[in-house]
Amino acid sequence: MTLSHTAWEIPYSEWERLAELASVQERAQVTADHFRNAYLQAAEKPSDHPHRAMTVCAPSLQELPTGTFAGPIEVDVAGIAALVFEGTYHVGDNWYFDGEITLKVVGLAVWTATVHLSQDNPSLTFRAKAGVVEADITVSFVHSCLRASGSLRYWTFSGWKQANFDETLQCFGPQTVSAVQLGAGAEISDFADFTGKCGENQSATSATTLKVNQRVRISRQTDLSSCVVGNNEACVYGIQLTRIAHPIYSYSISVDAQGPRNAFGSFYLAFKDQTGAVYHLRVFDSRRNTHTLMFNSSNAPITEFKWNNKDIKNW
Repeated sequence: MTLSHTAWEIPYSEWERLAELASVQERAQVTADHFRNAYLQAAEKPSDHPHRAMTVCAPSLQELPTGTFAGPIEVDVAGIAALVFEGTYHVGDNWYFDGEITLKVVGLAVWTATVHLSQDNPSLTFRAKAGVVEADITVSFVHSCLRASGSLRYWTFSGWKQANFDETLQCFGPQTVSAVQLGAGAEISDFADFTGKCGENQSATSATTLKVNQRVRISRQTDLSSCVVGNNEACVYGIQLTRIAHPIYSYSISVDAQGPRNAFGSFYLAFKDQTGAVYHLRVFDSRRNTHTLMFNSSNAPITEFKWNNKDIKNW
């Protein structure tokens, strides 16, 4: 992969071009100054995983009359760039998958490609270029699972960095895990009680932990939407821990949530299990949906979680 700039200084014309691309993709006016400032801020303080791409957002499947819809599934790199996958899988002997890949830089879409996978064409390769970010992407269907692999290079103050990714995005058919319905109506024993302060940028803890098949309850409230909140109407309605049948991961945290109602923001959550490991979820879709965070752990019950309008780092 080659890049046009190797020095730390990025010409202003590059930011103008990125702003033009984002304005078209987002269907909203994005200025070069806004794009530049957002990128420089993200590049100055990258996330805790700067050299590895990781799936941070994977809503549960939706069964539609036209097929099984997956997405948007987000693979994030350092909080700077992300690849977003979505589409519909049509089952049968002549199966096919129709969808899109979007490259986002600091939360703004700058490149989109159409994907059509089938038995005759189960794999496609793309190259996305957006000035300060470039990506080589292979999307494929293997054993009824949608996969994405490749590399993404991005500019930082210390030079160009590269993150490789090889992710199983979603499995269909017998391995499918259906969406979890969250909310009131379950027995008391189905809930794990958490205590914490409601509002933006807060946290909650549980002395008994959130165990498999339990849902979070805060101050005996099962609907969390007035407690776990963010800016611009972002909120969480419910959280559940589940054991899943997946080729790589053993557990998932299903989060019924919606992101901020604007083109530029995200809502961030982080969950700590009994081993002390922390798992991150970023919600950027302003529509209410069930988002699935998949992980492996030797002691999966959740002891604490946080929510914030900014990326949760160094926890």
